Amino acid sequence: MQPRVGPIVLLFVALAVAWSLPARADDEARKPAHTRNLFFFSLGGSMWPELHDLDPSDSPFADDLGRFHTWGIAFEFAYQRRVARIGDVDVLVGGDIGLMSHENAVEPDFILLPFNEELDGSLNANTLYLTPSVRFVVGDMERWRFMVGGGVGLYVAEFDEQIDEFYGWSGDDELWDETALGGYLSAAADRPLWKKRMRWRFRVETKTHFVDFGDTGPFAPGAGPLKGPAHSVLFGFGWGL
Repeated sequence: MQPRVGPIVLLFVALAVAWSLPARADDEARKPAHTRNLFFFSLGGSMWPELHDLDPSDSPFADDLGRFHTWGIAFEFAYQRRVARIGDVDVLVGGDIGLMSHENAVEPDFILLPFNEELDGSLNANTLYLTPSVRFVVGDMERWRFMVGGGVGLYVAEFDEQIDEFYGWSGDDELWDETALGGYLSAAADRPLWKKRMRWRFRVETKTHFVDFGDTGPFAPGAGPLKGPAHSVLFGFGWGL
């Protein structure tokens, strides 16, 4: 009696396929889903060497307020959407809204004679930016991912003098403001906060901003234009949808 090899082979193939299906399903379940929308809130520091050259000579208390710190603080909210995948590279487009803030180097404290009224004041250099952006990302969602990118958009600089107390009154006096087109280049890395929560991520990012606000007179006559580069380092937490 001739053995029927065909049915036996088919039986073994069917058993092998059936045995492999649960393993494949488990592998697919373990694969982290690629998030299409990412939201990040970041906090960090900024450095703008050009600010040190500004002398607020038109300020009523110029001698006491001094010059700006080149180091300041930075905030940012960013949104990115994955729009394409080219090989192993994810392409993200979105936008950033951020603020770099620098204070004067000396905190003044006045006694206004003949009233003996204490008067506190400070200078603030605030720069707001709103920039569409693009980023190119490589790496595994389960581990560190690395990205480079850039953005171009609107930059707004504003210098304010703040009087904290004067006969119980406080207020702000805008000394100078300007709007310009600018942009930045960035490099960043992010990773999941928890292995089971791939969509919650930690990010560190460095940016170099390029912008030219033009001449700062009459706020600082003779100082020339206020321009970049300005640098920021941001540490952020984000989530994906």
